[in-house]
Amino acid sequence: MEKKKLLIIADSPMQAETMKNPKYGGRFEKYREAGYEICHITDESLLSTGLERSAAVMKVEKEGPEWCSYTPEVLEAISDADLIVMCYSAVNSVFFDHAKKLKHLTVMRSGWENVNIDSATEHGVIVSNAPGRVGQSVADYTISAMLAFNRYISADDLSHREHGWRGENHGFRPMLVREMTIGLVGFGIIAKWIVERMVGFGCKFIAYDPFVTQEQADKWNVTMIPDLNDLMAQADVVSVHARLLPATKGLVSAEAISHMQPHAFFVNSARGGLVDEEALVKALQEGKIRGAALDVYNEEPLPDDHPLRKLKNVQLTPHSAGGAGDMMTITLDIIMAELDRYIAGEPLQNNLNFRNK
Repeated sequence: MEKKKLLIIADSPMQAETMKNPKYGGRFEKYREAGYEICHITDESLLSTGLERSAAVMKVEKEGPEWCSYTPEVLEAISDADLIVMCYSAVNSVFFDHAKKLKHLTVMRSGWENVNIDSATEHGVIVSNAPGRVGQSVADYTISAMLAFNRYISADDLSHREHGWRGENHGFRPMLVREMTIGLVGFGIIAKWIVERMVGFGCKFIAYDPFVTQEQADKWNVTMIPDLNDLMAQADVVSVHARLLPATKGLVSAEAISHMQPHAFFVNSARGGLVDEEALVKALQEGKIRGAALDVYNEEPLPDDHPLRKLKNVQLTPHSAGGAGDMMTITLDIIMAELDRYIAGEPLQNNLNFRNK
């Protein structure tokens, strides 16, 4: 049997140690029975850019991977790999030019901003991801953010005030959740988990998603609103759950925000680029909407002098919505099921080659 190579690329020393842990990386050993040699490498390419790792990752998220270069060690390791498993490392046309035997690339994340899918397709490489791997964590966070903001739990936290009992008059009386109409921008797996969890509250759900029919949404008792501005006008809470693609960048525009009701508040646990952040800040500053609970931003980490930090009607967290549960186990369950399908010659469920427009 011809020897084949499955290469696992870690993008940080911490991830490298995790992937060598038998509990996680040890799960790949089963592919030796299918004729694969299992190899590991840590990719230091992003660090060689002169940027901190988090800043380099964010640049890839915003600009794509084509600006990145690779260390000689990475180029040598990928040159004879048949299958590659990786996470946030940049994957551009130079990568595919050197990975001459590569047939299938798996990214251990729900997004694929770090991969040039068009180049992969041109080189005949199938790319799969791990959709929904942080979905339940993000759903839990989003519900927590909605409830906490509505009841001013963060703003009224006595441990953050030196004196006094009651905080400032927040301007709006909290709603009962059962009184709320929750507007979901995007009705994919995370939005569905939110509805599933919140159904007991008795609130009403509406959603905007051009790719979901009312018949499909009926199963969830969700009303589809075909115009985003109409959804923004009807909702007491607007929560964003769309994928950031070229077609969805700035989806929540200044015009859309202008349709929100004065008592409504905005929640974003998806991607900062989906929203006209300048318009959102302006609406918050002028009191046009009640406030916002945000976990994602156009620039991350959020600068100390960012205008959002100066506002009292916001609840800000550091891109932490996906950080709950044993994420590595959840991710491996998803990607290894896809690898099993690939090796068995079965249809893939998470093929990205025709989904990045």
